[in-house]
Amino acid sequence: MKKLAFVLILTLSMTVLSGCKDREARFNPDNDTSVTIEVIEDGDTAIEPMVIGDDKGPDLAFTGIDGDKMETNVGYHVIRGTAPRATSKVMVNDYTLKKYLPGQTSWSYITSESLGTLQEGKNKYVVKAIDAEGNTIQSETLKITYTKTSAPELPDVGTPLAANLLISLAGASIYAIKRKKIA
Repeated sequence: MKKLAFVLILTLSMTVLSGCKDREARFNPDNDTSVTIEVIEDGDTAIEPMVIGDDKGPDLAFTGIDGDKMETNVGYHVIRGTAPRATSKVMVNDYTLKKYLPGQTSWSYITSESLGTLQEGKNKYVVKAIDAEGNTIQSETLKITYTKTSAPELPDVGTPLAANLLISLAGASIYAIKRKKIA
């Protein structure tokens, strides 16, 4: 049984490791995928450069949010957005997103009261797309107004705990006394 468990753990580890390495191998920011075609006319040296495959991707933007303001009474949100392909890292209020990989065109950030990234009142989130040299490519701002609501009070329902405890003890005592008389 120990051998079987060892083989299963080893197989699972190898699968996870190979999947992680595959993700790294597919993206290489140093590869230049653009191609320039030069057109030279007869007798003239007129050059018209044409770039193919140099898609810069989407602009830095928020997805799923209308405008740059939001009002909420929920203490947890995931902010999602798009970023240009030339983005090396995405920063939200001077925090670098850890799960963002260079070249990705989407990103996400968690705003949560329990994490300390969402406070009651007005919150401002400045999102920056940074290139490999450390320059800001684009910047966008989102303002979230968070109004904390208190939980509704429940009406007094059920029976008091003390009464339940006394009834249970009395019932257990009566049962124990009857049991001793029978035995």
